Amino acid sequence: MMMNFYKMKKGFSVKKDGFTGNKWHSICDNKGKTLVIIKTKENYIFGGFTQVGFTTDKSKWKEKDINKRNGGPCFGRSGGIWLNYDFSPFVTSCGEFYTNPKGIEPNSNEAKSYLAGSYDEWKVDEIETYFI
Repeated sequence: MMMNFYKMKKGFSVKKDGFTGNKWHSICDNKGKTLVIIKTKENYIFGGFTQVGFTTDKSKWKEKDINKRNGGPCFGRSGGIWLNYDFSPFVTSCGEFYTNPKGIEPNSNEAKSYLAGSYDEWKVDEIETYFI
């Protein structure tokens, strides 16, 4: 899915590794800079990047709910991108922790559905995770 603009190593793929948060964490925790790309069955593509990486070590969390051990990758507490343990969507939303595109009001239905076409009814087709 990604071209190699940076030195990246593919770490996780739903198609190769399955639909579980535990498996994602076993492959992706403590790897440093991480890029996560999500493609929905509705053909939306979005994702997130972190410079600090992911961990399930609670002593390293700045926010208590960001790196749930049994959940998938999460970006932005309750109003960003969250995936459940089986990669079913929890939520996606713009505007609470991220800047909305111009003309989209914070907390509007348009903001909540901007990334995935729906706030919480989208389905994962593929997730790829890269270490940079």
